[in-house]
Amino acid sequence: MTQSSTRTQSSTRTQSSTMTQSSTRTQSSTRTQSSTRTISSPRTMGSTWPVSRTGLCPSACTCRHRTVRCSRGTGMVFANMPSRVQHMYLSGSKIASLKSGVLSSLPYLTSLSLANTGLNEIQPGVFKETKNLERLDLSYNQLSLLDYDTLSSLSSLKVLKVNHNHLSCIDPSLKYLTNLEI
Repeated sequence: MTQSSTRTQSSTRTQSSTMTQSSTRTQSSTRTQSSTRTISSPRTMGSTWPVSRTGLCPSACTCRHRTVRCSRGTGMVFANMPSRVQHMYLSGSKIASLKSGVLSSLPYLTSLSLANTGLNEIQPGVFKETKNLERLDLSYNQLSLLDYDTLSSLSSLKVLKVNHNHLSCIDPSLKYLTNLEI
């Protein structure tokens, strides 16, 4: 009877110890998961997006990793964009004008698609703070010119798409975009 009692106590201790370890792991795992501050919301269609200084993924957009996709956005979509965005696809949104400073809070931006947005004006200095921009798609819009102020600040640009616009003038400063692949 002593052996049976010892086995029962040993078994009880083992189960208790296992449950305590499992509980500790679960609590630790929960703490770790909550400290990463990742948010999943229906607004992001099931994707996860880290909390940023500007908040969550803008409504009408989906965000995954450092990529934002919006097809129903407006010019106001830039105001709520997380600052660490690298790739932004706004094709199909309604953005008639890019105002100066609108991209200044997006220093990590490397690709921007504004194709088919109805864009007809790019104000001077829009790309001044986007020193890392390598790909810019402005195709299928109503742009009539690309001036010096627009082009001169795009020193890292490798790809520029401007097909299907109403371009009558592209400033000669295009020749200073030495990284542009032709």
